[in-house]
Amino acid sequence: MQGNFNTLKFTQLIMGLLIVVASACNKTDGGQTVVATDSLSTPVVDSNAVVFKAEVADGMVRFRTQAGKFGYQTEKGEVMIPATYKMAFDFKNGLAKVKKAELFGMIDTAGKEIIPFQYEKLQSISEGKIAYMAAEKWGYLNLQNEIVIPPTFDSARVFAADLAAVRVDGSWGYIDVKGKFVVKPKFQDAWPFSEGFAHCLLDGMWGYINPQGKTMIPFKFYNAGPFEDGKAYALTESHWLVIDKTGKCVESCEPPKEGEQHSEGDGHDHGGGEDGHKH
Repeated sequence: MQGNFNTLKFTQLIMGLLIVVASACNKTDGGQTVVATDSLSTPVVDSNAVVFKAEVADGMVRFRTQAGKFGYQTEKGEVMIPATYKMAFDFKNGLAKVKKAELFGMIDTAGKEIIPFQYEKLQSISEGKIAYMAAEKWGYLNLQNEIVIPPTFDSARVFAADLAAVRVDGSWGYIDVKGKFVVKPKFQDAWPFSEGFAHCLLDGMWGYINPQGKTMIPFKFYNAGPFEDGKAYALTESHWLVIDKTGKCVESCEPPKEGEQHSEGDGHDHGGGEDGHKH
C-alpha cells in the first residue's frame, strides 16, 4: 500500500514539472512569441513579426521585421510592399530609397523599381535630382536614371533653390543645375539653402550667405541651423538663441540663469548625413 502511494506521488510530481516547463516554453522570448511542442524542442521565433514601425510618410509606414528586413504598410497595418529590403528609408514625393544586397535603388509606393539597384549610395530626391556615389565620387541623376551631373565631387548634398553644396579638395561650394560652380569652394562645411539663406562654416565659425555667395549674416556663431519661417537657431559662446534674417536675436536672447536648462532648438546637429535633411 505504501509503495503504491509513493508511486502516485512521484507520478504527480513529474506531471507538475512537465506542465511548468511547457508553460515557460510558450511564453515570450525577447518580446516575440515562441512555440515549443515538447521540453526538448528549440523555441521558434516568428521572423516575420514586426518589431519596428516608423512615422507615416506619404501615406506609407516603413516597418522592420524580426529577421531585419524592411517593408511598407498602410496606417491600418495592411502590407503594401513586402519586407524584402536590407535597408529602407521613408517615402518622399512618392519615392523611397531602399537597399538590396549591397546596392541602393528607389521604388514608388507600388513597389515598382524606379531607380535600379546599382548604386553604392543614394540621397533623397530633391528638385528632380538625386545625388549618387560611384567609384567614391558624387554626381547627380534624374528620375529616368540618366546622369545629369557627372560624379566628380568628394561629397554632395541635395539641391535647394537650384543650388547644391558640394565638396572638392576639402572645401565646400555651390553648383547650379548644370554642375557649374556659382559659389566657389572655400567653406569648411556648407548646407542646403532655405528661405534664401545657407548656413556655412568658415574659419571655424558659422554664418549665412545668399545664393550669390554674399555674406548676409557674419560668421560669428559656434553653430547654426537653417531658416524656417524667417527664424534660425544660432549658438553664441554662452547659449543658443533665435535670430531673424538680419542676424538680430528675436528669442532666447539672454543667457539662461544658473540652474536653468536652455532649449537647444532644432536642426543644429551637423552630423546628420550628407543630404542635409538631418542636421
